Amino acid sequence: MLGMTIPLGLDLLRPISDWPINRDLFLRMLVSLALVVTTIIMAYRVATALTLTYAMDRNGLYIRWLGSSVAISLQAIRSIEQGVRLPISSGSPFADLGYLHGQVQLADGRRLHRFTTQPLANSLLVYTAEEVYAISPQDPTTFIQDLEQRQRIGAAQ
Repeated sequence: MLGMTIPLGLDLLRPISDWPINRDLFLRMLVSLALVVTTIIMAYRVATALTLTYAMDRNGLYIRWLGSSVAISLQAIRSIEQGVRLPISSGSPFADLGYLHGQVQLADGRRLHRFTTQPLANSLLVYTAEEVYAISPQDPTTFIQDLEQRQRIGAAQ
């Protein structure tokens, strides 16, 4: 595909009146556009995966990526499970490619917010009353112990 985009660039360097307006040029432009869009999407996914972090304090669990963040109050967390298989009705064959992100509707009607670089079977699932969050800390056992300890201590006043 990249071989198709180089001649396209050479064709477009000429004056507009000399452009070969035909099906071949149109197809090369479509392929070039698809490559640019794919490159942007992949660069975003890589940057997001590289900047995805999880942090905790006495008040909450914080998920951060590319300048965005989600805060989950420690009091709102009902339970946390590791390695659970959930029936997901995503409807997309590409839902599990690369780093897992976005929202998926679970069979029981709750939303699963995915912020993980691992398959769901290898991720931690943080349950609140209405939502489920999938995360993948480097050391899940230590993460769970730290979370439980902070919940016992309680929120900072």
